[in-house]
Amino acid sequence: LARLVDSSLDKAPAGGADIAALPLINALNSSRSKSYVTTSTCSGRCVVYARPVDAESGKQSGRWAYSSHDGINADEVFESLDSAASDEQPDEKFSLKYEPPLAHVRCSSAKAADKLIQCALRCGFRETGAVSICSTTGPLVAIRTTGGAADVPLGICSGTQWRGRPSREFIDYAAAELLQRFRRDRKKLDELTRRVLALDEDGDGEKEDNDESSRECCEAVVVPTSQARTVKLRLGRQIGRASCRERV
Repeated sequence: LARLVDSSLDKAPAGGADIAALPLINALNSSRSKSYVTTSTCSGRCVVYARPVDAESGKQSGRWAYSSHDGINADEVFESLDSAASDEQPDEKFSLKYEPPLAHVRCSSAKAADKLIQCALRCGFRETGAVSICSTTGPLVAIRTTGGAADVPLGICSGTQWRGRPSREFIDYAAAELLQRFRRDRKKLDELTRRVLALDEDGDGEKEDNDESSRECCEAVVVPTSQARTVKLRLGRQIGRASCRERV
């Protein structure tokens, strides 16, 4: 929260929170229930990433030749490759990436974490889950989806010489595809913000029916297929519901 007020404390290359992520950040941090606090966020970005050819696998030793949180510009992508070729850099592998929105949220309890996870899953953030369940600091939930992520190889630059650099036509095609994914995920982010606000209004985003009599009884019994009908009929007589459904 201090970093949101003082950007000099933020270690992110952007120097602060993404503008597009602010509605979600504010919705979570201003929750009347005080159940949530954001620890890091990204509204989604398109980048050209350069990594030394001889870098050890898994180590973050590369650099961003291009980065945008506002979509993607094919002209700027192409210019970033031209600029790379004019620098006396070591041999580098270049790739065009799209990284979907991401948020890490500290929750006050397991119940609050579960509500947020279910909320994010409904919005299409399919890989959302708790990455920590520490009892002293509260569960940490990662809101994320990798379904639309992209990593397109752009070749290797050795000093001023390129190997495998794609044509301008291909860059235009790739940029258009990434822009579609970017816009689709931005809609998910907007929907998530709306649902988080609703979560704060009625407790869980969906009103519960506390009238026990209005709740349908549901029974499930695992039995061999050959005995399913017999068990179904007996259960129906015992609980007084002839419409009891079988699940085998």
